[in-house]
Amino acid sequence: MKKIALVGNANVGKSTLLNTLTRSDVKVGNWHGVTVGAEEKRYFFEGEEYRVTDLPGIYDITSPIAEERVAAEFLESKDYDVIVLVIDARQLGRGLKLLRGLSKFNKPIVGFINLYADFLKKNGFLNLQKLTEKTGVLFFAGEADRKKDVKKFKKILGAMALKTSQTVRDFELNEEIYRAPKRKERANGIFQITAVIYLSFIAFVFFSVYLAFGKGGLGDIISEGIGRLFDVFKESTGVFLGKFCSPFICDMVTDGLIGGIGSVAEFIPSLAILSVAMEFAEQSGYISRLAVASDGVLTKFGLNGKAVYSLVSGYGCTSVAASVADGIEDGSVKRRAALSLPFMSCSARTPVYAFIAKYCFGAFAPVVITSIYFLSVGFTLFHSALLYKTAIKEPPEALLMELADMRLPKLKQLFTSVKRTVVNFTVRLGTVIIIASLALFLFSGITPTLSYEPNGDNSLISYVGRAISPLFKPMGISDWRYAVAVIAGIFAKEGVASSLGMLFPTGLGLSVSSGVAFTLFCYAYTPCVAAIAAIAKAAGKKYAAISAVWQFAAALFMGYTAYFLLSAFGI
Repeated sequence: MKKIALVGNANVGKSTLLNTLTRSDVKVGNWHGVTVGAEEKRYFFEGEEYRVTDLPGIYDITSPIAEERVAAEFLESKDYDVIVLVIDARQLGRGLKLLRGLSKFNKPIVGFINLYADFLKKNGFLNLQKLTEKTGVLFFAGEADRKKDVKKFKKILGAMALKTSQTVRDFELNEEIYRAPKRKERANGIFQITAVIYLSFIAFVFFSVYLAFGKGGLGDIISEGIGRLFDVFKESTGVFLGKFCSPFICDMVTDGLIGGIGSVAEFIPSLAILSVAMEFAEQSGYISRLAVASDGVLTKFGLNGKAVYSLVSGYGCTSVAASVADGIEDGSVKRRAALSLPFMSCSARTPVYAFIAKYCFGAFAPVVITSIYFLSVGFTLFHSALLYKTAIKEPPEALLMELADMRLPKLKQLFTSVKRTVVNFTVRLGTVIIIASLALFLFSGITPTLSYEPNGDNSLISYVGRAISPLFKPMGISDWRYAVAVIAGIFAKEGVASSLGMLFPTGLGLSVSSGVAFTLFCYAYTPCVAAIAAIAKAAGKKYAAISAVWQFAAALFMGYTAYFLLSAFGI
């Protein structure tokens, strides 16, 4: 097996090259810090197996920055046969500065100059032959996401893997070898104004949420269609099974399986739309500017601009966001960010909001859901500030990071994001949600005497629900079934929606005040076990355990407060 290491500055296309080489689906983005650890994939070419390791962005082999140290330590291990130096064609000089540091590892080096088509389109000039002669390193120019280019590059890698060493020569770039295109700052300029960045972010979030959940929006139309399909399928399956099976088997399949999955599956279109919106913001370079613009403000809360990446990732998945936070080099900022991330509203909670909003908020559902997204940022910052003043008092270090160029994302990357979201969510539907739905059906229909009662009032799970339900009475909720749904959410937040769908087949009967209170609780309470494990890795097991208990208590307080205030105004 031939082993290849992908090396280069941040945001030059290493992960994109990895995906095309290996036909993988590793996340890419137009901002610093997307890759925080070594990502390994494999592919076969002309009868040979290749292992490709994508390393975090690096500018200096001796850098003390956490992400760059991951790359440097891997390179020092020398567990690879070839180094592929990936360089942005527009910034050739900066990328080539790594050559001298890489030469000390005495491994063959080959260069992949990415974004070459755009470079030529903007009147850039590069003489590849002279560059190879001057440096002693073979360079290939193309597009990391173009299969035709990468196939040619695979042949080069196959030849390079046979070499044992290489001599890298000192050189200086001149106009005979390279001329960079003139940069146009006009397009980037408006997004360097802090007020424009903040206002555009607010408008972008409102538009995205309305498109996903608003009445008559794209997500709402498709979701309704999926919901009808599941209703028809559930009814026809029930009629069919009723002829051959016992009521228990019939109910288990229709209510436990189809009903549980259907209550969550109808929100896939909305999640896909939000995924495209987030991917658009990341790929366009907007998140990079938001990080810089927010640095001064975030410092007051014990964070810095680098934390923006983990906060934004928190909208997708808390466990992924905690992994991103683990790459923050400032230890105090890393711990405060990781412990505060559960207050960011992850995508797994979105079906829960949408399910409750469907029955409680009517046309105001987009407003409620959008408010939660914005409030989640406020609660996250407040929590970080609380840690800054109490448990983790070290001040944040100054922000040093690269500002990505603004550019229109490629449709292929947006499509890949949608595919990743739908596939991941479908996998969860096919594993966690099915298991949770079937388990919940069994325990909500089986009595202590092991008889079957469809209403579940004397079921095994009802005793657990009744034991916990007093915690929800200050929210105007006395039904034990809500407590049971909350328990399911500890394993996967989507489990709350599937459990509510199964336990309340005719819809929720909550008032607006109780609906808001329960929604806030579901937003804020203890994250899923996968997120807790990721937080423990970034901040320590002790902090993660305390945080889990504290967050449950904070969620109860939020729910109680919301119900009290709304009830006081007669809502």
